[in-house]
Amino acid sequence: MASTTTPKPSLAFFGATGGCAGAALALALKAGYTVHALARTPSKLRKFMSETHSVPDDALNAHLHVVEGSVSDAQAVREVLLIGGTVASVVVFGIGSYPKFNKSLRTPFTLEDPHVCAGAMRAIVEAADGLKCYMRGEVGREQKPLVVTISTTGVTRKTRDVPAVVLPMYHYFLRVMHDDKREMEDILEAATVGSNKEGKKPFGRSVVIRPSLLTDGEPKGLEKVRVGWEAHADESKEGQGPAVGYAINRADVGAWIFAEVIEKEANTPWAGKAVSLTY
Repeated sequence: MASTTTPKPSLAFFGATGGCAGAALALALKAGYTVHALARTPSKLRKFMSETHSVPDDALNAHLHVVEGSVSDAQAVREVLLIGGTVASVVVFGIGSYPKFNKSLRTPFTLEDPHVCAGAMRAIVEAADGLKCYMRGEVGREQKPLVVTISTTGVTRKTRDVPAVVLPMYHYFLRVMHDDKREMEDILEAATVGSNKEGKKPFGRSVVIRPSLLTDGEPKGLEKVRVGWEAHADESKEGQGPAVGYAINRADVGAWIFAEVIEKEANTPWAGKAVSLTY
């Protein structure tokens, strides 16, 4: 009798050395998913997976293909997106940057590149748009990837998603980062089939993850994670509302992405939603 086991979706990772995306990647490799990842230094990513996340060498050798390059290299991005001749089933976007002090009262903190997330998302959209000929399903229909991106609380245009007591300072110190994340979300929304904007889209569905302030250290586990959501970008739809809190561990964000988006893939209930995660 032929096996009826459903094949695991193929995964493409951008920003895989980040705390959230890295945690999701490690779980995917341990579970046997085929992964392409972009890295400026492939050996650094492999070391990160091995030493920080205890991914066995046999899993790295069997399931991880690292493409050397940066997101500004269109050919490298295309190589990450193409797995086995077709576009990856799930694209995980975790590119970001740490804030740096800025000698300005108006913007006391900025980024090395104030448009790092928006610029990277735009480059990936353009690369994916050129690969439409590879997006064909078994019955001739286009099968476009599900994209999950790591954003942040504080960028919503709808209901407040951070505690009121920290709201003024939160936006004051993180304004540059919020502007970049908000633009990144807009670019993704415009490239997603679920968008109400007209035109052809390279992506099928999207999930926007908005964690509260990220921490390191020991994770608390998914049972401690509170989840809320609002409809992504569509002003006519609201959702249940965000989960409001102060902080969450990066590892728990990555574990939630793996459990709720990657493992459920075609049946994930979070497509089209901006999901807030906090304790």
